[in-house]
Amino acid sequence: MQDSSYQFRATPIEFNAGTFPIARAVMASSCVPFAFTPVIIDKHFFKNEADAKIIHPLLVDGGVYDNQGIHKIMQSGKYNCSHVITSDAGGGSGGELKIKNTISLLMSTVDTFMSRIKKAQMVQDVYNNATGTKKQIAYLSLGWDVEHLISGFIANLLHNQITQSVIDALQLKPDWVANVKQYEKEIASYLEEKTGYTAIIKPTNEEKQIARSVGTNLTALSKKQVDCLIKQAECLTELQVKLYCPSLIKTV
Repeated sequence: MQDSSYQFRATPIEFNAGTFPIARAVMASSCVPFAFTPVIIDKHFFKNEADAKIIHPLLVDGGVYDNQGIHKIMQSGKYNCSHVITSDAGGGSGGELKIKNTISLLMSTVDTFMSRIKKAQMVQDVYNNATGTKKQIAYLSLGWDVEHLISGFIANLLHNQITQSVIDALQLKPDWVANVKQYEKEIASYLEEKTGYTAIIKPTNEEKQIARSVGTNLTALSKKQVDCLIKQAECLTELQVKLYCPSLIKTV
């Protein structure tokens, strides 16, 4: 509740988060505004039940406010983190919108809204990080290919979107940083060796497609879907952490 005004009261309002049912939290995470009623926090979940008469927080789909889930930890405050690892499991939408009725229109509207929040947050929290909060942030998406991550890092280095702490931890030569285009091949070869790129187990195109086609509903997953998700997420996480949060990896 840090972003709400009652966070800064003389006497903070606190909740018994440990007793709040996980099932209710999961239900709340699906409460998109147009379709479902927000979940109310009952008074017995307040550490002081009298506080329930002062404020009335409602739980909705978190993507309405924070699509990436890192907004709070990027801010200065008690939740502030120096290193952030975040995964985007959303596949996103593409192509021409197909509106058949009012429901599909509302769903497309929310999807567009979420997409705008996501992109705005990525610019603010990830791409402008090097000139802003200067944290080490490893961002990854299931829609990405591990084969393109090193070239993506080099592109970010070219556009001054890599923090100095990452450059120092990776021991990138000053000449490389100052002349990225000139030394692009040397940087790529160095990073492949530095991160152990060739040893990383990579999914096949078929496994990637299976991982990306998994829905975000509560339907049970097959073993193959789980294995493909693990394989895709594992390789992306390993390489992105080694590239963007190198101080967490002692062997890098």
